Amino acid sequence: MRSVACVVVVLVLCGRGDSSDKRDVDFSCCTPKAWTSQMRLVTASVTRARNEYRETWQTYHYDSENQREAWTDVIQDGHVLYSKIIVDFTKHTMTILLDTDRCKVYKIQGDFQPHCTPVNISMVLFAVAPVLSPVEGTFANTVYYGGDGVTGHMTVTVGQCALVEEAIFRSSIIDGSVVDSVKYFNQTLTVDPSVFDIPKHVQCPVVPPDDVDDTHVETFSRLTGFRRSLL
Repeated sequence: MRSVACVVVVLVLCGRGDSSDKRDVDFSCCTPKAWTSQMRLVTASVTRARNEYRETWQTYHYDSENQREAWTDVIQDGHVLYSKIIVDFTKHTMTILLDTDRCKVYKIQGDFQPHCTPVNISMVLFAVAPVLSPVEGTFANTVYYGGDGVTGHMTVTVGQCALVEEAIFRSSIIDGSVVDSVKYFNQTLTVDPSVFDIPKHVQCPVVPPDDVDDTHVETFSRLTGFRRSLL
């Protein structure tokens, strides 16, 4: 069974705090503790003269106090990919609701790591974030970072430190050149607890480690951008 490597993540290599003791020194975790947002992910890649483009829409639900997050109504290239994905770090499980009647549970490793804004930045620019509501204001900071063959930037609002957009640029012999871009729309600083529920009539068997579908693993890593390892 393989692990999801950092190189396939989407949002930011620096977008999550590292689990080591240096996290508090290297990162400033200032994002809201709970929020919900529509999310558009665009992945473009060039591998051996072959161009690929994928567009994924979903609604993201983040609940740091209960160490869980969810993605609902995941649509990729116009097709429904998943009804719901729930990651609960108190149970170390990732639950994928394929549709209204089919469900799978995967065991995951690691502890919950909150969204963080990197401190080890090369430049900070002043920017405008018109996609947010008047409650959030219209001003944001754009942060640029780089390291280990990965460069990128993220934009967060001034004050609330809410994510507006992110982009990551990476290149490798295997993957070629890849650009992942994420934009957040219609954000609210709340999360509905019911989004983490699974309908009672749906059976969710636990998938043995040897039978884990790598397609689900890779899709999950690209939807989240967060470092995960499956058992």
